[in-house]
Amino acid sequence: MIKNSCRMTRRTMIGTLLATACPRTWSSPLYPDHPIKIVVPFAPGSGIDIVTRIYTASLGKELGSTLITVNIAGAGGNIGAANVARSAPDGYTLMSTSPVFTGSGALYKSLPFNPDTDLSPVALLAAIPSVLIVRPGLAAHTVEELSSLAKKTPNELTFGSTGMATLPHILGEAFALEIDAKMLHVPYKGSPQILNELIGGRLDFAFANLASVLSQITAGEVRALAVTSKQRSKHLPNVPTMESLGFKDFIFDTLIALMTPAKVPPLIKRQLNEAVVRVAGTASIQEQLSLQGVEVRYGDEIEVVKIVQQDRIRRERVISRAHIEGA
Repeated sequence: MIKNSCRMTRRTMIGTLLATACPRTWSSPLYPDHPIKIVVPFAPGSGIDIVTRIYTASLGKELGSTLITVNIAGAGGNIGAANVARSAPDGYTLMSTSPVFTGSGALYKSLPFNPDTDLSPVALLAAIPSVLIVRPGLAAHTVEELSSLAKKTPNELTFGSTGMATLPHILGEAFALEIDAKMLHVPYKGSPQILNELIGGRLDFAFANLASVLSQITAGEVRALAVTSKQRSKHLPNVPTMESLGFKDFIFDTLIALMTPAKVPPLIKRQLNEAVVRVAGTASIQEQLSLQGVEVRYGDEIEVVKIVQQDRIRRERVISRAHIEGA
């Protein structure tokens, strides 16, 4: 991790870049010189949207610019991703998302962009544990009871996701594989729609990231049965982990990363990475994320790529076993 205690405003950077004893030699004095758009390829109120908006003001201040968050939802994140992939590679159109979806090129027969080569993860923002939640009226108060119900009523229980091959879908399929039961997958545009269906009794269960459903769990509008993190969440101390219930390797977090078009200059990518690292290390950001049940997760550019690749491999195993296919 790179730390730099020298803090210069963009206005004074050009004149002092060579003279200062502590220069940001990696920075471009010309970037940014106008507002930056951050695309969230999921609906407002989703966990990724919440985390992005927590970062926006502080990151904009660090970069010396205004950051504008725009939600472009649909197709499991691919509509927003296509928008970013086709944008000018100048660092003024970014995306905040779960970067593992870039492996969706193998899932979708026709995409207007190449997810593996047209986009680059440049910085990690956070990691959100997922939680298994059920509708209030469902006759299942434990994972064991949910498993038993699913086996007794094949193809009757419904589980929701934020789209094909998104983490909620992968987790639902992984759960079905582990208990050897058949259930119906119902995709939605985002977590708010899933919550509405659960609360209204029209959907049975879902795996959702904790940030997007914590308040509804606390209010008793939905019931939490287990979390997919390595350890119990401090926000849900009485809710067990899937691993502790005998589900081996069932540890999945929603990694959230800042991504750019692949051809953005390396200097700008590094500038974005180091700005995120500085902001993520502040007490203010860490406290705000913690209140949402989110863990701060960051690293340099090499670490980001390595973490994304490892997480992608784990998910692709489930995609292969469950024969998940895109449109």
